[in-house]
Amino acid sequence: MRSFNQSENDQKNAEKKGKVILEEAKTSLSRTTSSLEGSIKGQFGHSVKEAFDKQEKKLDSLGN
Repeated sequence: MRSFNQSENDQKNAEKKGKVILEEAKTSLSRTTSSLEGSIKGQFGHSVKEAFDKQEKKLDSLGN
């Protein structure tokens, strides 16, 4: 019984850690996108922003 409880606790801890890492990645991506928007102009800048937006959506879907 003890190993089952330990396994359950380990799983919960891993889920919490995963959520924290996911939020950190989303925050970092958002900051990078904002920074690049100001630096890169024109069509290339638009393409970069679209790529980052797609990545952010993928991260959002992982969190659900």
